[in-house]
Amino acid sequence: MNDLIQLGLFLLSIFSLTSLIIWPRIKLSWLQQVVRGIIISLPFERIPSLEIAGVSLRISQILVLVGVWFFFILLAKNDSKITSIKIKKINIILFSFLIASIPSFFAVVNQTRFLTTLIATLLAFGATFLISQFEVNPFKRVKELTISLTLVSIFGAYQFIGDLLGIPFNFTGLREQYTKIVFGIPRIQATALEPLYFAGMLFLPIFASLIFTSFHQRIIPKIKPIPNILTSNTSLFIFLTIIFLATYSKAAIIILVLVLILLLIFLSFKVNTNLLIKKITTLSLILLTILTTIVLYIPKFKSILLTIFEFFIATILGQGVSAEERLNFLKAFYKILPQNIITGIGSGQYGPAATKYIPSLGSNITAIVNNVYLEIWLEFGLIPVLIFIGMLTYIISKNLLYLIKLPKWQNNNEIARLILVFSLLAYSIQWLTFSPIFIMPIFIIIGLITNLED
Repeated sequence: MNDLIQLGLFLLSIFSLTSLIIWPRIKLSWLQQVVRGIIISLPFERIPSLEIAGVSLRISQILVLVGVWFFFILLAKNDSKITSIKIKKINIILFSFLIASIPSFFAVVNQTRFLTTLIATLLAFGATFLISQFEVNPFKRVKELTISLTLVSIFGAYQFIGDLLGIPFNFTGLREQYTKIVFGIPRIQATALEPLYFAGMLFLPIFASLIFTSFHQRIIPKIKPIPNILTSNTSLFIFLTIIFLATYSKAAIIILVLVLILLLIFLSFKVNTNLLIKKITTLSLILLTILTTIVLYIPKFKSILLTIFEFFIATILGQGVSAEERLNFLKAFYKILPQNIITGIGSGQYGPAATKYIPSLGSNITAIVNNVYLEIWLEFGLIPVLIFIGMLTYIISKNLLYLIKLPKWQNNNEIARLILVFSLLAYSIQWLTFSPIFIMPIFIIIGLITNLED
């Protein structure tokens, strides 16, 4: 608690001093560049991050703080471009969520955990606010984000090969619990906190590679020294899909297949998908050939695939370690909820409350329900979870209906909207299998898609 207060006072003093220096010079373009940085920083969740007073600050969170700071300076200066902005509905909804959550604050038992998680939630909401209000070119940002995630995926490939070769996790950037020594097989997590989080991040570039193909546009411009085939949308799709599978996030894989099918059906009503279907068929055959060759000529990979299959079956039967842990967390949720159905127990308080029902947790207060909707219900209350579910439903349905009503998709914003709405749909389904609420990549996507709305 004292560490957080000291951190807050330190940041306040820095902001105050620097504000006096930049006051005469600051422009709206500064804020717009910060917003661009927030978007591009989406993959950088764990690497790199900054440890201050026991709190891990991510690049995106630091940029949100800078963006909010710039916003209030411009507001204090009565900048006409700031004072004339129309607040987007999404930000009113998020504010309503916070107001409705206030009763849960009075049930908090662990103040440090409460403040840490609440601040992280406010920063995620702040990202949506800044992006939805001040981003000027969502289409270009989607392209940049796809390239950013592709570069991070190359780092993920290095992690996989490095772990296979036995390179220590200190050099691969993997967390120790996701190395083959612990798990039995290499798992890519790249710069994300966990493999399943990175799998979620990859929804967007995978959908982008297919959608840009449908509209005959390249994501990566032609680069002379590099053969075009290596930077084509087709190569991008193959590479990103392989990396996605190597995260071995079972739920994410199932969700990707289902949402891809839905995307193809959706595209078929407005776009000539014959070429796309041919490409997907070709891509599937190429992927199958690559996997078959690897299995036939590299025995180690055959062992890995068998291990994956065994884990997959064990998870379906509820016999895996992760499945058992998730079940225990869910049981604890059902024991805590009945006394807190309406008001909740406060942000971040599931962990402290669950230790009473799960002895194996010991003093671990960071446990999560592994279902964001249930966790929000328990921690923030019934009305906030209804607002939250309503918000996601509203955003997805409104944008899908908008696209359906258009006679033809042709401009860049419509392409960006397609990519973002299906990415958010996939993420919203995946959110049934993990938590907490303050997942910055999702709120960056929400900010981008709501930026496109009138």
